[in-house]
Amino acid sequence: MTHLFCTSVLSALCIAAFAADEQAGQPGGLAASVHAIFARSCAMCHGPQVEHPPNGFGYVLDLKRLVDGHDLVVPGEPGNSKLFQRITSGDPDEHMPPPSSSAQQLSTDEIETVRQWIAAGAPPLAGADETAALHGAQPAQRGASGSAAEWLGRWHVAVLHLPIGLLLAAALAQVVLLFAKGSAWLDGATRWCLWVGAPGAVISVLTGLVHAGYAGYADETVELHESLGITTCIVALVSLVGWEIAQRTGNRAIRLVSIVLLIAAAALVAAAGHTGGVMVFGASFLAWPW
Repeated sequence: MTHLFCTSVLSALCIAAFAADEQAGQPGGLAASVHAIFARSCAMCHGPQVEHPPNGFGYVLDLKRLVDGHDLVVPGEPGNSKLFQRITSGDPDEHMPPPSSSAQQLSTDEIETVRQWIAAGAPPLAGADETAALHGAQPAQRGASGSAAEWLGRWHVAVLHLPIGLLLAAALAQVVLLFAKGSAWLDGATRWCLWVGAPGAVISVLTGLVHAGYAGYADETVELHESLGITTCIVALVSLVGWEIAQRTGNRAIRLVSIVLLIAAAALVAAAGHTGGVMVFGASFLAWPW
């Protein structure tokens, strides 16, 4: 009797496992499996909750839209689908998720599941399942304090232009002075730009750090952007202090150091601005059109 019972249990388990495999192999089962893979490994940067996803790609959980998104997913053609090319690429700069990301990398079996899904015509989730999946992926509501902090963080996109313009103008003024000795008024312009630009960099960095936390940014470019912004802020402040000391003491060595730091701050803020553009518009947003 015991032997018969054990045999029956094992048979039931085998049948259930076989049925699960069969279901996973069906178009609907493939879609659900692929959706789960994307939700775990891709949605951190490309999900609907990310306010400014890299390259504007924030719909990885919308399987229907993936198929409609140019050549991201070409039904029946995994090799011609950019999404499949990226998850199988051996180039660290092209591979997704990025090796430096905290997102979990796809296993060999998961990559094969994605390939099978595309080869099967990239079917969408069932209507009710897709509606529930997309609805469940929306960002949660925040409390009043979170909303206030998020609102303050959004000012980053307005404030950041102030230190960029002023630090570049201050550095340009000093470069002009190298060739136009009689333009002493440019020293006054440099001082004014530093006094507004350096504190402006502080405000830009603070609002940027808050904004990154609420906007859901999670990418190595964000880390580089933050590092460049913080370094710009420090260098600009030191340059401002050195400029004031040089102005009050007439120390030419300190003045020279301050000018060098100012030019470095201008280069850093330009680089920070560029990485910010990459985050919003993609790496090719300044690519030559021909």
